[in-house]
Amino acid sequence: MSCRCGTYPRIVAAVQLAEKLMNGGQHALKRNVTNCLKAQPIASRWSAAIFFKLLGGGLVFLLICDDPASAQESGRGRARSGEALPQTIGGWLHIGEDGAVTVYTGKVEMGQNIRTSLAQAVAEELHAPIASISLVMGDTDLTPFDMGTFGSRTTPTMAPQLKKVGAAARETMIDLATEKWKVERASVSVVDGKVKNSATGESIGFGALTHGQQLLKTVDGAAVTPADKWTVAGTSVPKTTARDIVTGAHRFTSDIVRPNMRYGPRSSAHSLQRQAGIARL
Repeated sequence: MSCRCGTYPRIVAAVQLAEKLMNGGQHALKRNVTNCLKAQPIASRWSAAIFFKLLGGGLVFLLICDDPASAQESGRGRARSGEALPQTIGGWLHIGEDGAVTVYTGKVEMGQNIRTSLAQAVAEELHAPIASISLVMGDTDLTPFDMGTFGSRTTPTMAPQLKKVGAAARETMIDLATEKWKVERASVSVVDGKVKNSATGESIGFGALTHGQQLLKTVDGAAVTPADKWTVAGTSVPKTTARDIVTGAHRFTSDIVRPNMRYGPRSSAHSLQRQAGIARL
């Protein structure tokens, strides 16, 4: 088996090196590293050539970070100026008067379908239909700071964060309904996007409880659903933007038009040379 980028043989070499280390080769490698570094001038000890000489053709991963929190993409990391990211529900999720749920994330959709998977994460915890949830993604005026969408980190970092947000919002809906109805909290639950009173059979929508106001309770504290109890997250659901993409309603980057936007003709290298009066040698 081979690959054009050359990664596969490097992975094999790394695995083989790991096997040698597990079989007692650590001391030999340590001696090799020590001897090699002693023979090198200080300025060049950590050059790429030295690394490959010592470790062969494997893959080397280095992480140098003074503040571990700053390395996180989002969630509990730090904002650009060191200011803590939003710890209240309202910084991540808003419920309109019509009951529509808007979720804010700095992640961006690039074809990996995280718009759907993150909506599933929220739907699972909020106990709301996935169709009622929309995401605002990558809008730096509206979303919490995010280092970027890279390294397949959305699912392990952002999904758990939004699960906590959804769970906190669900518990807030129960609190609001309990206060409104003046009933025992144990009799109130959230089912299919509505808060229900099991004692009376009465139900009320999210929007009627929040009136579109920002939710100021903190995110941490609410229990999230164990993976073996999931009914929405981790299941196969239709892509949330599938209809818009098929019908042409979805706007891609090339569809965006800004005020006073100008267009120019596409030019080849040869036409640019002609326009500049440059003769091809």
